[in-house]
Amino acid sequence: MQSLGNHELTSRRSCGRARPWVQHIHFFSRPSTRLGRVVPQAAASNNGPSPSDTSPAARRDYSVSLFDALKFNGPAPELINGRLAMLGLLAGGWREAHGAGTLAQQAALLPPGEWLLLGVWVWASLVPVLKGAKMEAFGWFTPRAEITNGRAAMVGFAVLLWLEDKAGVPFF
Repeated sequence: MQSLGNHELTSRRSCGRARPWVQHIHFFSRPSTRLGRVVPQAAASNNGPSPSDTSPAARRDYSVSLFDALKFNGPAPELINGRLAMLGLLAGGWREAHGAGTLAQQAALLPPGEWLLLGVWVWASLVPVLKGAKMEAFGWFTPRAEITNGRAAMVGFAVLLWLEDKAGVPFF
């Protein structure tokens, strides 16, 4: 790596490893494999706190306001809607296969306890976003895979609702 004042150039070789000099990466960003990407250092100057300093004054606050998190291009809407679509598609398909009616009929007859459980699921997904937590991979469960699967589930849920509305019978 070459040092350029307050920035460092990363090489293709270092992009796959953990980069302790980067304090925060955008919520859904992937490491770049391009050569010459400029990455800011954790300590911008020699006078500032070192990355190993764990005092509360040295930590940077990456929390996000509720408005910023729920903006159209914010981190929360796609994440939460994708998670709910994955749950809804799986649970709705299972219930349809066992004779519970269409997805719309199931939603109309959903007990209040299950609506409350969905609200808790939304809150549990929103809290890490508001606190600025970084999504990290856990085995093959990567943030990119979760977003891709969530998008597929949202499209599948919408198509299933449309098909059942036009046909008037459960799909499964």
